[in-house]
Amino acid sequence: MRGYRGAILLLTLAPLAGCLVKGRLDPSGGARFTVNVRLVSVAHFEQIKMGLQAPSVTLESASMTPRKVATFEIACSDVRQLGSAPALSSTAVTLSDGDRSERTLTVSLANPRPQEWTEALQRYLGGTLAISVDLPGDVIRSDATATSGRTVSWTWPLADVSPRPRIDLAATFKAEN
Repeated sequence: MRGYRGAILLLTLAPLAGCLVKGRLDPSGGARFTVNVRLVSVAHFEQIKMGLQAPSVTLESASMTPRKVATFEIACSDVRQLGSAPALSSTAVTLSDGDRSERTLTVSLANPRPQEWTEALQRYLGGTLAISVDLPGDVIRSDATATSGRTVSWTWPLADVSPRPRIDLAATFKAEN
């Protein structure tokens, strides 16, 4: 059961939970995300699908390979509502206007059960958590691991992520008029 809680936690950490998250923010504040995560058990697939749905969050598609790698595509008309989905309830998102036609996206990913994961579980889940977001304007500043044009990316080894109580992400970009 411990591995399952870890997999759900990781799903929660990346808007959504062991994994790769790719997203695109549109100029109106809506967003689409694709999450790839290796599940501990195929029995968790349906539970996670249910947890990724809310009035403001739509599960567009879900699939799973024989190796239990699940892909979930979700969309929301307001990225600030992402945490309304039960599986993402530990996620807080803000999108604020700043000076000089700038907007700032901040994401706080709370970890309700910080703990060190075994090396075996980390390897099984792929070893890293990676989040990449395409923004609707050029990046002005961010705390991302890498920035390229309109894309910000954060990458952490799971050994660094699992014991942390929270991860905060921020990116400021030029608002397109």
